[in-house]
Amino acid sequence: MSRISHSIEQRDRSATTWQDTDSEPGAAERIVEPSLTREQIRSTMTRRLTQEEQLLLILWYAERMEPEEIAEVLGSTAARIRIIHDHAIAQLREPAAA
Repeated sequence: MSRISHSIEQRDRSATTWQDTDSEPGAAERIVEPSLTREQIRSTMTRRLTQEEQLLLILWYAERMEPEEIAEVLGSTAARIRIIHDHAIAQLREPAAA
């Protein structure tokens, strides 16, 4: 976690959590499923996704980090980050997840 904190500090941004992200109202809902509420998305996220996937989505959407930046923080590659992102979004879109 210290690498993540360090990266966020380097970006000179305040730490933002998934539930506090209101920079673009409705953005999370449009990405996953327009008919789901933020609370349903949050609940599904914690039930269906690994901690790595949750962290990746927080960094991607709440912190607005690019895949290359996330890869550096998580010690991966940008290509792998995109694959994990796509898998996480697919998990959230599955009807059984709602």
